[in-house]
Amino acid sequence: FFIALSLSGRFFYRKTSTLDEPFSLRWTMAAALILISSLWFGQLVQRHEGFSADLWWQAFGDSAPRSAWAMAGSVIVLALFTLTQLFRRLFETPALPTTPDLEEVYKIASAYPETEGYLALLGDKKLMVNAERNAFIMYSVHGRSWVSMGDPVGPGEDERELAWQFCRLTDKHGVRTVFYDVGEKNLPIYLDLGLKPLKIGENAKVPLSGFNPASLPDSNLKTIKERFESEGYSFEVVPKENGVFINDELALVSDGWLGRKKTREKGFSVGFFDEDYINHFPIAVARKNGRIEAFAVVWPGYGKRELSADLMRYCDTAPQGILDYLMVNLLCWGRDEGYSFFDFGTAPLEAVWEGEYDAVWKLYRPSLFRLGANFAAFAELRGYKEKFNPQWEPRYMLVEGAVGIPDALADIAALIGEGLGKSRTNILKRRLLR
Repeated sequence: FFIALSLSGRFFYRKTSTLDEPFSLRWTMAAALILISSLWFGQLVQRHEGFSADLWWQAFGDSAPRSAWAMAGSVIVLALFTLTQLFRRLFETPALPTTPDLEEVYKIASAYPETEGYLALLGDKKLMVNAERNAFIMYSVHGRSWVSMGDPVGPGEDERELAWQFCRLTDKHGVRTVFYDVGEKNLPIYLDLGLKPLKIGENAKVPLSGFNPASLPDSNLKTIKERFESEGYSFEVVPKENGVFINDELALVSDGWLGRKKTREKGFSVGFFDEDYINHFPIAVARKNGRIEAFAVVWPGYGKRELSADLMRYCDTAPQGILDYLMVNLLCWGRDEGYSFFDFGTAPLEAVWEGEYDAVWKLYRPSLFRLGANFAAFAELRGYKEKFNPQWEPRYMLVEGAVGIPDALADIAALIGEGLGKSRTNILKRRLLR
């Protein structure tokens, strides 16, 4: 048996914790002290009956004292627990990226025509970079789910290999493989990997060539620029080189927005306010009398194929419609700069979350989706994007096995809802080590 097991060793590639026991010396000593104290106390109580080795073999007999039952049961439970810990799966998750890691993926993402790769710069996701250092996957871990945020970022020929590499990694650790919010283009790759697709929504893209607010179906958007400018508002895209000079103003707007919404920062699939993050990008601002009343982080795609935005916020004194004014101006700016499309991000399909998955998602709002934090319902978020007359493209989540979909959804919701909770300490450590 042992010879056959030795020859087959290469097929048993998942690690256990036999040689990497996670409990500290302090924990082990405390457990041993409690067990020894219990044994001593039991012997003390039964001292008048005499204590011998035979007592252990008679521990579960009808005439055995209860203390002997308890002592023998404790030893058996401890032995079973120890064996369970020794042979459990060992989850070795890579560390969060360092500042040099983020600068490397920034170069990759900024050389990519689509903009979603910029989410890696938040620093709250782990990174898998290919050997050629020109493509990466960003992912997070929660429970048994290892969740890739979006498609692999990089040249098309490297996407397949990275997807396979990610699946090999999850298989090695015996965890659930999940790709979240991916496009239709790479579906054949994920299907070849044996993953099950679930359509979670549609991505809204507005063609910018010939874009004119006057042609939009929403009457309020047709004249919004003129109306706000008549009230003293102005729009500007601040270059990333000058963004550091307005960080304090942006922080005030952001803090006020969070307080008014009675929420905290999210993460994973949506951006959060972090100076290291926002200083990588231009900032679109709406001002009145020189004071910033609304802003959005601008994501420019390589080759000006795509433009997008993240972290759209406004102050409490801003009038209704300030976000419409900001976005209409940003689309016009993108048109004038020669960009082809503006990406509004994914709008969830409300029907997807009904029935079987409703229990998981009914407590969560559209803030789980980029640019959705200002809306209270899925339909409201989709309706807002619909006002700009976009083209809709399907978006999917892919999971290893249909039975894993509810757990995967719960893990993704937890990742987004954690925001800076678990990541803040690691992000601060990274800054201190720069």
